[in-house]
Amino acid sequence: MDGDHADYHQPSDSIEKINFEQMEKVARTIMATGWTLANGAKRPTVDKPLPASVTGN
Repeated sequence: MDGDHADYHQPSDSIEKINFEQMEKVARTIMATGWTLANGAKRPTVDKPLPASVTGN
């Protein structure tokens, strides 16, 4: 996604409007962030209490 355009999610939208280089950069950044968080030695510190639905309390 490289921003909204007049054809966004319309039948006239086409693959040529996708910025694949930018999409790859975003996907790699998200994957690297998730990998770092999942494989860290300890859980990341948060600056506010987690909701009960996450902690199970």
